[in-house]
This record gives sequence, C-alpha cells and structure tokens, in this order.
Amino acid sequence: MTSCTWNPEAGWADAEEALRSVIQKAIDVGVNYQAQSISRVLFGHDSRCIGVQTNGGNQILGDKIVLCTGAYTAELLAESAPERAEIHVGNGMVAAAAAMCTFRVPEHEMGKFASAPAFVNPLDGVAGR
Repeated sequence: MTSCTWNPEAGWADAEEALRSVIQKAIDVGVNYQAQSISRVLFGHDSRCIGVQTNGGNQILGDKIVLCTGAYTAELLAESAPERAEIHVGNGMVAAAAAMCTFRVPEHEMGKFASAPAFVNPLDGVAGR
C-alpha cells in the first residue's frame, strides 16, 4: 500500500449488539438463520436464486436467501453463474475494509497520539490482556 486516505467525517461504530438484535428478531418471526461458508449461489430454471451450496457440499434452499458476503460478493456471483454477466458486479462495487487494533500505550507515550487521526477507546479488561 502506498497511500492512506483519511476522512475526518467518517466514523466507526461497534454494531455487534445491533446485528445480534436484528438476527434475533428475524429468528423470532420465523427466519431460518444459518451462519455458513458458501461456495456458490444456486439458480433455478427461471434464473432466480433458489439457495446456496455450502463449502461442505450441503444445499440450503429457500424462497428468499439473504447473504452477507461482503467483499466476496463479486467473486461469488461471477463463479456461481459465469454466463450471467447481468448479475456480475463489474465496476458496481468497491471492496473496503476498516482496520482495528487494540494496543497498550505507556502513559508517558500518550502525548504522541494527541493529534493522531485515530479513536482511542479504552475498553474494560483490555489492558490486562
């Protein structure tokens, strides 16, 4: 990597609890939630998605399939249906990532980070790790 972009208006939020809540609500109304690694999207004769195939070879079929595949989406669609250019991502999506780390800074060194473009969020119990 030769450059770094910093957006002072960007933000980050720990969405774990919000996501857990949404998943639980979906389960409560009857969604069959499964966390699986998948190898391909399956399509029916009418070209509609009918399910997925897991990395273990099992098929999960359904009327509606929701995938959370992130940056893998483009590759997954292209490999699942190479003949269907209309569902390929092409230039329609750019993968991005957010780096996150936790480190312990000695108190006498904290001044070095006073103007750094970073959020320091001391978490309970992290200092002891």
